[in-house]
Amino acid sequence: MAAPTAEQKLRQQQLRDTMYYYFDTGITDKFDESNKALMDYCLSINDMDAYYNGWYNRIIFELNQSNIFQAYKQALAMSRDMREKKQEDYYYVATGALGLIYADCNNLEGARQCFIDAVEQLTEQKKTDELSPLYMDLAYITFDKYPEEALQWADKAFLLSKDESTMCDASAFRGMLEFKQNNTKDFLENYKKYKELEAKGMTSIYGKYIEIYYACYQHNYERARELAYEITSPLDRYEFVRNTYEHQGDSVRAYRVLRRQMELTDSLNSIILTDNLKGISNEMEMAEVKQSESRHRIIALTIGIIAAMLMILALTYNIYNRRKFTKRLEQGHQKLQEAYDQLEETTTVKERIESELRIARDIQMSMVPSRFPQRKGLDLFASMTPAREVGGDLYDYMLQGDRLYFCVGDVSGKGVPASLFMAQAIRLFRALAKQRLMPSQITTRINDELTENNENGMFVTMFIALADLTNGHLWFCNAGHNPPVLGGDSLNGSFINMESNAPIGLWPGLEYVGEEIDSIMNRPLFVYTDGLNEAENTQQQQFGDDHLLEILQHTPFESSEQVINHLKYEVERHRDGAVPNDDMTMLCLRIDKTLNDNQ
Repeated sequence: MAAPTAEQKLRQQQLRDTMYYYFDTGITDKFDESNKALMDYCLSINDMDAYYNGWYNRIIFELNQSNIFQAYKQALAMSRDMREKKQEDYYYVATGALGLIYADCNNLEGARQCFIDAVEQLTEQKKTDELSPLYMDLAYITFDKYPEEALQWADKAFLLSKDESTMCDASAFRGMLEFKQNNTKDFLENYKKYKELEAKGMTSIYGKYIEIYYACYQHNYERARELAYEITSPLDRYEFVRNTYEHQGDSVRAYRVLRRQMELTDSLNSIILTDNLKGISNEMEMAEVKQSESRHRIIALTIGIIAAMLMILALTYNIYNRRKFTKRLEQGHQKLQEAYDQLEETTTVKERIESELRIARDIQMSMVPSRFPQRKGLDLFASMTPAREVGGDLYDYMLQGDRLYFCVGDVSGKGVPASLFMAQAIRLFRALAKQRLMPSQITTRINDELTENNENGMFVTMFIALADLTNGHLWFCNAGHNPPVLGGDSLNGSFINMESNAPIGLWPGLEYVGEEIDSIMNRPLFVYTDGLNEAENTQQQQFGDDHLLEILQHTPFESSEQVINHLKYEVERHRDGAVPNDDMTMLCLRIDKTLNDNQ
């Protein structure tokens, strides 16, 4: 097979760059079109290496879109194509593709073995020049769990590579690893090499990632997050956004992104399962049609045998193959029927669980107050809206004469574990408030209790406060929670500057710092959880702190309930039909001078 000419290589590179562009942007129809154009051109010039590499990219694209079943179908189709074209020397590409599918299903050992088998196949064929991409795949699948091993594979890829495109990938990838291991010097060397290759027109699928890390190295975190939000894969996007906050030292925002990432993982797993089951279902229906057609063809062939004895051997061979095919279809149908039976059983269990969760929701909602004090001079109202059947937000209050204790909290995670942790926090708040302790003491004692035997590492952010209703004096303690908004100042509302205490439940033995405000008399106080300011619309744009503050500043205070209902409306308008991504809790209060005037 003659090597492509310089002109052909240039055309290939142009087609490949177009494909990679749509690969990065995730536009399916455009990627399909550009991928087909590249593969057709490679086939027309008989460059089978590039042809099957293009097919390999198609499988990676399907996996990036979470189409595991379609990726598997493409891998099988590629294997058949190799047999039909008698290109057995390229089986290593199909083996590598299977490795990617294993990796996407979190079967790391199976993926690693596939890639090692592919390396051995290439080594036997003495195609050492083509080992670099496989070494890069091995580096990719071991990146998170075995970073040192991943670096070794990337080093091998770089040293063996004779093509600058793979060297560009290897440089960017090695830079990412060195950054995560805090090896600044090696990170910068790899980044420099990557930029040199980029200047020559090379591109890398890891290019955006290393640029994010370089922006973090320069402490340009806004730019780093801008790049991270351009990543098409939602899980990768949140992963890199979280990395920027961690590098910046903003553990609270890093935790919030991690929590959203975990929620998205649960949601995507459900969607992926549904989509792939649909794919299997469609395949089964197609298989049944093919099975029926196969029987008709067998009958036709049998008649042909009777009519033309000279074709008996060929027809017998065809019948044998078709019976094998039919048997495989029957086996596949049986397996799929078993899967459907399991799915039906799972659906029954799911319905029972949903019923139990509805009951749990009713129990949880009964734990937070639904009635508020009808006391002259005090206007207090709160609302909690879980994103799921049960959630991890909380609020509570306790009125003791002229002293009002109140709190708002947000537990890490979602669902039943978070709701149980929330119940513990409320129980402890009530018990300690009855002892008439100060907010900082209550927070310290709750932390001591919740850190004990906390093997799951759960925690809760809380704002705990005590207000003197006779003079408006406020004592409070903030444990990693969002800053409340206090109205009545020259700006008509501002975020309260507070001590950055740690969330409750992470570390035992902490002494929490309390704070005071002389008087909040006639000044509305608004406390909330991040389900409000981080509410997302269909374009994943957040409601935002600035927008929240602007609304509060321009909303005339009629009552605490009116303020909360108005914000609910604004959040729903912002979401524009998007499903809530987090629990949302709000508490608003105002102490009036009329309390003193009437005493």
